[in-house]
Amino acid sequence: MLERTEEDKQRYSKFEGHKVAIKESLDKLDKKCQKQQRQNRDGPNPRSSHSNNALFETISGPATGRHSVASSPVPCGTVLLEEDPLVSLLNPDRTADLLRFCSNCMEPAGWGRLHCAGCSSAAYCSARCREEASYW
Repeated sequence: MLERTEEDKQRYSKFEGHKVAIKESLDKLDKKCQKQQRQNRDGPNPRSSHSNNALFETISGPATGRHSVASSPVPCGTVLLEEDPLVSLLNPDRTADLLRFCSNCMEPAGWGRLHCAGCSSAAYCSARCREEASYW
C-alpha cells in the first residue's frame, strides 16, 4: 500500500478545508434564500405583467423576439408568473402508461382509477381530476 508523503497530506488537508468553506458558504446562501422565500410568501404574487407594480415587463426585439425582463432587482424565491399548463401529455408511444397515470395531474392513477367518459385513452386518479380535465 502506498503511503502518503507529507506534501500529499498537506494538499489533502488544504483540499478538505476548501470543501468545508464551500459547504459553509452554500449553507449561508441557502439560509438567506429560504429567509427571502418566507418573506415573499405573503407578498405580492403577480400573475401577469399587466399589473401596476409588475416585477417584469414584456418587450420585443428583432434579435431576441418577445421576452420578459425584470424591471427591478428580483429577490430570491420571488414567484414571477403562475399559469396552468395549456397542454399536458403522456408519451403516446408508451401506450401502457396512458392508463397507468392520471391524464390530468400525471400522478400514478392506481387501482382505483377512473376512465374517461368520452374515450378509451385517458384515465384519472380521482373524480376531481376527471372533472378538471373535462372542463376543456
